[in-house]
Amino acid sequence: MNLFWLFLIIPVAYLIGSFNNAIFISHFFKRKGATKTEITEKGSGNPGTMNMWRSYGFLPAIVVFILDVAKGLLPCLAIWLIFRDSETALFRFEKLNNTMQFGILATGLAVIIGHMHPIFYKFKGGKGAASTVGILFFLNPIVGVVVFLIALAAFIITRYGFVPSIVFIVGWCIWELVACIIDGTNGWVIALMFLFAVNTLWAHRNNFKRLFNGTEKRFNFKKKSLDPDTAELVDAEKLIAPVKKDTK
Repeated sequence: MNLFWLFLIIPVAYLIGSFNNAIFISHFFKRKGATKTEITEKGSGNPGTMNMWRSYGFLPAIVVFILDVAKGLLPCLAIWLIFRDSETALFRFEKLNNTMQFGILATGLAVIIGHMHPIFYKFKGGKGAASTVGILFFLNPIVGVVVFLIALAAFIITRYGFVPSIVFIVGWCIWELVACIIDGTNGWVIALMFLFAVNTLWAHRNNFKRLFNGTEKRFNFKKKSLDPDTAELVDAEKLIAPVKKDTK
């Protein structure tokens, strides 16, 4: 793999990461009675899957999640397709040569940086969890499915929206780091893997603060009325009260 081409590809990966699917999709979904349409103006303000679920429902959230996963996976797959040779194995990251490993992780990291600090949205973006899932699924899909199911179980049990991201990404990085160390992987590759884990923890630092303060809200799976603008749970009577008042 030619590093010259890698340095040309990384800015492209950053631009791909800068396109926020949640912000784009949110313009096509509008709750009845809402005056705000963009996801950054609703709920937590984070343009990601969990806030989409709270603000617009399950289906839009799934669409955003799939697109964000693809945003992380496809650039890494492109690197593999462009620079592979006859002995380059797909979905076996630990079997790739050091340069290819470095190239895939550097490209993936550029996508995540673009997602978190997008040039198209004044450098204010999401947390990059779903895109990181896509990158790590590319590295080893079998382990990815196992860790994903564990993360999903953690979400169902705790009902904290940020927990599955932490469980999945940190657990995956530990797995890959152990595999890379056993196979004698280049130290730079291990350092990049470490950056993925640290990046995820840092992106969720406010969630940890609220968790320790006892103010982190649990996700409510029950169907309740939502304020169409804030996407916060409210009583149905509060939503219709202003309407009744205006009709008098």
